[in-house]
Amino acid sequence: SIETEEEWQFINHEIQKRGTWNTSTTNAWLIGLEKKDGVWIWKNMLRLLMKLPGTECQPTCFKNSSYIFSKGKIYRFYNNEVCSILGGYLVSIETEEEWQFINHEIQKRATWNTSTINAWLIGLEKKDGVWIWKSGQQLNISKWRDSEPNGNDERAEISMNGSLFNGISRNDKGDAYICEMPGECLNITFKNSWYIISVDGESWYWSRHTCSSLGGDLVSFETQEEWRLINDEIQRRNTTNYENKWIIGLKKRARNWTWVSGRPLTISKWGQGEPSGEHDAAFMYKRFRNGERGVFGTPNNESWKKQHAYICEIPK
Repeated sequence: SIETEEEWQFINHEIQKRGTWNTSTTNAWLIGLEKKDGVWIWKNMLRLLMKLPGTECQPTCFKNSSYIFSKGKIYRFYNNEVCSILGGYLVSIETEEEWQFINHEIQKRATWNTSTINAWLIGLEKKDGVWIWKSGQQLNISKWRDSEPNGNDERAEISMNGSLFNGISRNDKGDAYICEMPGECLNITFKNSWYIISVDGESWYWSRHTCSSLGGDLVSFETQEEWRLINDEIQRRNTTNYENKWIIGLKKRARNWTWVSGRPLTISKWGQGEPSGEHDAAFMYKRFRNGERGVFGTPNNESWKKQHAYICEIPK
């Protein structure tokens, strides 16, 4: 997203020194500029346009599980992976009472897909001819729509229209999705935002895409109080690989570190000797190499190639 004359000058200077592998045409690079409803807008602003009035993405709790209702989809084979990274799985609706809860929640929400009936992918799959929930339980409540499922269906979605199940094929792109996280109720909030702290990892770009599908972005720390809240939270957590560092929304643009929200970096929480290296993204560390807690650091060449946990911030 090239948002200033200074940033354009920087990008212009850099591409003059480079070439692409395509030598048959003029060298060109794809940028994050898209036309939305007749208006050209940068990628990092799309989430502001796509946020629908009257919807919410904040997790809700039922018995011993938390639930997150996404607004958009991710690549069709990736939805359950996202739920797994968040510490759960695609929702398993195992009782009438739980179905009533989900029914109540989706009636208050909408997805970004306004061209069809709002529907969310759920954790119901056909294995060896039997419909099984992601939790491992067999389907024991019948909420199929009339004439559903058909013989080619292998997965299912729940529709806002009656909260009934529709069968979909393995290759169906689907729509939004619902994650269920057993255990502690997720309800990390500060002022007008709530936060998701993942336990497993993705690349920087997929991490940001996941946050976007939930209606938000990678976290931007704009006050000391906000940083202190998240630091307190990560001190009580571990990532699955015990690296205990999380991707945050701090990015270097035109040699300046700014948040993906567009706000400048106003609180300095860099670890000793940071920022360093050639990379333009940052982590938040549970404990840095010298024992500092909650500080920021940049990746080295090896760690940059790996997948890492991340923190999303979603407007209420």
